[in-house]
Amino acid sequence: MEGGCQKGRDSGERVDLDKTDQPTGQRMPEGDRAGVVPDSAQPRCPFADGVPLGDRLHGHRVTDGAADQSHGEQTHSQGAIEFGGSHDDQQYEHVDHDTDDDVIEHGTENAQADRGWRKVEGHGLAGDQIVLADTEYGSCGLAQGTKSIGSTADGTYSGLVDLDAYVAAHTHVWARLEELVKQRGRLDGAESDELLELYQRTATHLSEIRSTCPDPTVVAHLSSVLARARSRAVGSRTAAWQDFVRFFVTTFPAALYRTRRWWLVTMVACVAMSFLVGWYFYVTPSLESTLASPQEINDLVTHDFENYYSEYAASSFAFRVWTNNVFVAALCIAFGVFGFPVVTLLWNNLLNVAIIGSIMWRYERADLFFGLILPHGLLELTAVFVAGGVGLRIFWSWVAPGPRSRMTALAQETRAAMSVSLGLLVILFVTGIIEGYVTPSTLPTWTRIGIGIWAELLFFAYVFIVGRHAVRAGATGDIDAIDQGDAAPVAG
Repeated sequence: MEGGCQKGRDSGERVDLDKTDQPTGQRMPEGDRAGVVPDSAQPRCPFADGVPLGDRLHGHRVTDGAADQSHGEQTHSQGAIEFGGSHDDQQYEHVDHDTDDDVIEHGTENAQADRGWRKVEGHGLAGDQIVLADTEYGSCGLAQGTKSIGSTADGTYSGLVDLDAYVAAHTHVWARLEELVKQRGRLDGAESDELLELYQRTATHLSEIRSTCPDPTVVAHLSSVLARARSRAVGSRTAAWQDFVRFFVTTFPAALYRTRRWWLVTMVACVAMSFLVGWYFYVTPSLESTLASPQEINDLVTHDFENYYSEYAASSFAFRVWTNNVFVAALCIAFGVFGFPVVTLLWNNLLNVAIIGSIMWRYERADLFFGLILPHGLLELTAVFVAGGVGLRIFWSWVAPGPRSRMTALAQETRAAMSVSLGLLVILFVTGIIEGYVTPSTLPTWTRIGIGIWAELLFFAYVFIVGRHAVRAGATGDIDAIDQGDAAPVAG
């Protein structure tokens, strides 16, 4: 018995057990043969080389693998296996055991790599290197003796950055971006493309620094550069007073000029219809009794119409008139998409003026009527006709959109109509001031009418001089292109 490992046979008999020339019946049964065991601290024991098929080593062989390294050198324990033949023909095969399953330790050797350390490979600033860092402390520096780390070849990022080396490697990109931002005048196509590319790269750099080593100075600098680059690329908002001036110099007059045919036709049609209805009521006295009693008509002619403009304080009356006219104009534009409500609103307004005018004319008070209605009425009714014409233009935009889609045409005309409605707020405010302070004043009649005519002429000059110039410059009355959103291209 050798080392207590052999039972019943000595070493001399072991060789005879596996002689190939022995008859089958004289060989040791397969089930009595010893299995293969790994090498250990015990003395090595020879085994018969006739190992059963299911227990042979190559049926359970573990492939060789590279040993884990920690601080330069770590080794796995190895197991030695002896099998087959005599002592002179012994063979050994080394197997790397899975450190998570069978850990074999010899003395004080550590079979596993330190799990508190990790590898970072393939970063482009210093070539492919292996960097070890203790993740337990979240350090953003590099291990001693290594260089800076950037992004890997596959676009991923490490958790570690040598900030000084990283800044040195990318500072030329940031400097070029600042140069483009500070450049005066418009950028050409190549410079614009370069600006956008450098913006994206710098944003990536900032993200890497924030996530690994967020130095406040570097982060603040890059954030400032990116903010200015974005403003240069997409533009910045102008001050409120500049928007206000641009609206009344470009947007509003352009919208009025573009829709001039619609509201001029509406104005001419309404004025003609008013005179026609007034003439019909004038030549048909019997219609008056269907509208009011003789006493009510007498009160209207003698004092009610004249007192209407002086019944309230001038400021209060001007505000009441302004809000009423704004409401009518807003309804014309808001219901413009339906078409018919606009016609109804315009008809009600012209009908009131025509009936009152015919009654005043019949009772020889035409001078009073025109002396009180023209100073403010010229511009006021023009504003209402503009609102009505723009509302009808909205209706027609989806009925006959032309080469545009119905939704696109409706959206464009509606946005332009909003510009008109905002401008009419100011126009109707002027008419309210005239109606509240000029119409009921003691000024001579022709002076008051002259003020109204001048206001009307200024409005038409504003439309056909300022508006035409704005349209020729490319204005449409719509909002800025940057706020319109994307639209599908159209033919024609």
